[in-house]
Amino acid sequence: MTDEAELLHVASDQLQAQLDALTRQVVDGIRRMGIGKELIDEPGLTARVVTETRAVIHELITALAHDGEPLRLPETRHVARLAARNGTPERDLLDAYRTGHRVLEEALIEAVPTAADAGVALGAVRLGARRLFAEIEHLGELAIAEYREELTAIRPARGHRQLHAVREVLRGEGAASLDFYNLRSDHLALTASGPGSERVVRMLMRGVNAPHCAVWPDAELGWVWIATSRADAVAAAADAAAESGCWIGMGEPARGAEGFRQSHAEARMALRVAEHQRRPVLRFSASAPEAIALADVEASRTLIRRQLGRLARPTRQAATARKTLSTYLGCGSNARETARRLHVSSRAVAYRLRQAGDLLPPGTDAGSLETALALRLFESLGAVDAAAPDQQR
Repeated sequence: MTDEAELLHVASDQLQAQLDALTRQVVDGIRRMGIGKELIDEPGLTARVVTETRAVIHELITALAHDGEPLRLPETRHVARLAARNGTPERDLLDAYRTGHRVLEEALIEAVPTAADAGVALGAVRLGARRLFAEIEHLGELAIAEYREELTAIRPARGHRQLHAVREVLRGEGAASLDFYNLRSDHLALTASGPGSERVVRMLMRGVNAPHCAVWPDAELGWVWIATSRADAVAAAADAAAESGCWIGMGEPARGAEGFRQSHAEARMALRVAEHQRRPVLRFSASAPEAIALADVEASRTLIRRQLGRLARPTRQAATARKTLSTYLGCGSNARETARRLHVSSRAVAYRLRQAGDLLPPGTDAGSLETALALRLFESLGAVDAAAPDQQR
């Protein structure tokens, strides 16, 4: 093995240790460019796209240290098919690969160790860059071929035409009408994800027995609209149809084309929370704060950190105080009802509330709306880092 190859092996091992961070950089870079929104920001698809992106990056890093046959990865083919089915432009697919190339090339340069002979280190970087470029070019070509083949296959399909028409309505393009569903009626939207989602949706619709529209951006992701305002009946049918490993997000009833869009947006946000919390069925009305939290995790963690301070720490004392304060606020600041719900004495409630107050940042109102919101967001996101220095008093 040459010195250059040895340095590439070291760099490859270092990059594998950074695999999750590199995946986030690639996905965030694609998101910032505004490409692939149909996939990367779609609940039910996001996790799969991220997982498959991670697998591709892992194989590319491995290939840096080995001069073998060009990669042929099933993940590349699947993402290309998803892009074709969901209306992602071909150029966006190529730009996504270019974004990944840029992130990995910069990481490679940083990862190659400094050698006594600067020429050897430079040679290792050049060798790795050539291999990386060749592999990504090859995968990009395979992806575009798969993308075009999938487009050819789905164009005659009725389901694809309906999905395309639904997307136009969701984007507010063209006439607000569908020839297979009445947009002027009441709507209650659902999104369902998971291996058994198609079967679950069929069972759910038998329980509701109302006109509906269902399209499938992927085999494991369904968008459904039901022409009804009976949210409780739909929720009951969804609970009855639910299966392990399948998640359903429910929007709230709304009317007309704008309601069609609004209820769908709510269902997507509810699905994101359902997947995160591993809850089979979840309505938007029961998960709005959590949906906000997951839409901007960093902003939510900042609110938790600033509003809760040491109360957000992952300690037993903080957990007990948080639960007591959250229950107390949920009971309308009724200490006796809090004691009854927690099965403790009123004296214990008073003591725990004092503890919560001591852990909150100085000057924070324990009974404020902001504190109640931060406690609820905490339930979705979990413990945060230690409080900011000015809060640790």
